[in-house]
Amino acid sequence: MLSETIFDQVQVIDEESTIAQFDDHYRASRLLAHLAKENHPIRNFSWGNKKSLKEFASNVNSTTILKQLVKDRYCIPEGMNLVMISDESFRVMQQRVERLFCLMKRSYKILPDYIGLKEPWHTDNFQKFHL
Repeated sequence: MLSETIFDQVQVIDEESTIAQFDDHYRASRLLAHLAKENHPIRNFSWGNKKSLKEFASNVNSTTILKQLVKDRYCIPEGMNLVMISDESFRVMQQRVERLFCLMKRSYKILPDYIGLKEPWHTDNFQKFHL
């Protein structure tokens, strides 16, 4: 990405963060992310602002990281789901899907498994929380 594009996106994200911090839903989501268990993915989903993005972007090449993320996580058959809705029969749809996707090769990459992470929070940290 061009540095001007990155700068523009950082500005947009910072403005959204500034506006959102007065919203109760924003505060609740930040609190829940903070209270989540250390290894749970919900702890990583948060809001960014200019300060957090500049600290991240100063040490890394964001273009390389984004391309690698897309290549390793999203553009592999193991990371994709396909949903098709049609009036045609199952057999016709199955043949169409096989024809369209037969050249896709498996990557044999092991994707993260979050099945064992059922409860994101230690419930003894708080008794009741209403949104």
